[in-house]
Amino acid sequence: MIQDDSHTEGFKDDEYLELKATLLTIEGKYEEAKRIINQLIDRDPYAVSYWNLLANTQFKNGETKECVTSSEYALAINPNDPEAIYYKANGLYVLGNIEGALHCFERYCELMPSNANGEFLQGICLNDLNRFEEALDHLKKAEQLMENDGMCLFEPTNLYQELAVAYSHTNHPEEAMSYLGKMNNHNEKES
Repeated sequence: MIQDDSHTEGFKDDEYLELKATLLTIEGKYEEAKRIINQLIDRDPYAVSYWNLLANTQFKNGETKECVTSSEYALAINPNDPEAIYYKANGLYVLGNIEGALHCFERYCELMPSNANGEFLQGICLNDLNRFEEALDHLKKAEQLMENDGMCLFEPTNLYQELAVAYSHTNHPEEAMSYLGKMNNHNEKES
């Protein structure tokens, strides 16, 4: 629980506030976190990291439209910021704009080619759009990348499920069943 503000030695005030807002977001104290982030933005409205922190907090608080808006502010400052693109893509996906989300995830992967998350999320979008052959390309790439990606945010079982769906819709029932088996094996190991 974060309450004591007296131990700020070694921190610049803004760094301390940014860390505090991050921790409050982790704790689920979104309104307090947003209040601090907005103070930071008032001090430096061109700090992409503050807009990204606000977008993340808004997304976690279910404020999806606001998350997209904050991401767009960050992108107006730096159109090549992967984090802002990622938050915008997630927001668009939740809002049902699958094509828009796919476009953002494609851009994210251009900037972060070794990141499994973008490939996985492109695959999900493509499955949702019934573009299963294309989905397979991205999902298989995500599977390859996840082995060495320390920033992998998805569970392998979710990837295996998406692969099973894509394979089943492309008339590859053996591969689909194989991934269902992997999904089951992984779940058994986790139990």
